[in-house]
Amino acid sequence: IDAKRAIIWVKKNISKYGGNPEQIAVAGESAGGHLSSMIALTGNFPKFQPEECPEEDTSVQLCIDIYGVHDFVKEDRDKSDKNRAKMMQFLCENIVMQVSLKNDENLFRDASPTSVVKRMIQARVDGEEDTGAQNIPPTLLIHGDKDSLASLVETRDYYAVLQKLRKTVKSSTKDVLAEVPGGHHGFGYIKTPRSIATAGAIASFMHHHFGSVMTESRL
Repeated sequence: IDAKRAIIWVKKNISKYGGNPEQIAVAGESAGGHLSSMIALTGNFPKFQPEECPEEDTSVQLCIDIYGVHDFVKEDRDKSDKNRAKMMQFLCENIVMQVSLKNDENLFRDASPTSVVKRMIQARVDGEEDTGAQNIPPTLLIHGDKDSLASLVETRDYYAVLQKLRKTVKSSTKDVLAEVPGGHHGFGYIKTPRSIATAGAIASFMHHHFGSVMTESRL
């Protein structure tokens, strides 16, 4: 919700700095990637609106999620690496959510992009028309295939369920999943050919949708 407050401020002030309030992108790495996807999925959802300004527009036009975590629910978590699964459970319960999964499963589902999308799909199956699914912006998911912290398998699963939702609501919006060979968690923090190429891909994605962003990396 704090991030939604920031979006509201940006929309009201970005024109002062030469920006366009109709071209807002959210981007982040790791926890920031997770947060970016949650923002993209829940634009204008009453449950996720600041209580002091529930009518403000918190939708965004692009999402760039770099090796984010997409599933806090243990039953859906990638268990191919038991040590990673245990560590993620510890981080989710003790650092992020500060409550155990068994004591508040719905809270974990509310905070899991994969679960949020699954709920949207089920809502459409149940006949609900306005689930917010049509407003989810184009999403670029970037994940290294050597990531030992955030699961690439979960990112693949999130991408797959997002595509299922697009198909369910007959949306023509295109998302991209980019798997980076040799990329570990946090590879974007160091200037390497891999991170430079990734920055270029992000700029190209933004240029494709906004038409006014540099396509050359300037890391």
